[in-house]
Amino acid sequence: MKSSLIPTIVAWIMTCVAIVNAAEAVLETSVTIEGMHCAVCAKKVTKKLTSVSNVKSASADPEKGTAVIVPADGKDVSPKSLWEAVESAGYKPTGLKGPAGTFTSKPKK
Repeated sequence: MKSSLIPTIVAWIMTCVAIVNAAEAVLETSVTIEGMHCAVCAKKVTKKLTSVSNVKSASADPEKGTAVIVPADGKDVSPKSLWEAVESAGYKPTGLKGPAGTFTSKPKK
């Protein structure tokens, strides 16, 4: 009798783990950036990205030429706003990948 409960318990545990993992998933957006070569550049980009509506945090890496943006809990961030924030910092975004899709030119929204 006890051995017949093991598959049910294992299935239940796996379902719980999947639910917890889904709840913890952060829907980050990454941007590739041309021309960002130093810490000062990265700080400038980070400042512009964190000023975008619904952005919880952002960090730019000049060595990789990328920035990672984390949205505020339960919020969506406009890919177009992120793209334009990088442009307003004086740099050229060359790609953006996140929950709204993958872009190689400025998103329409």
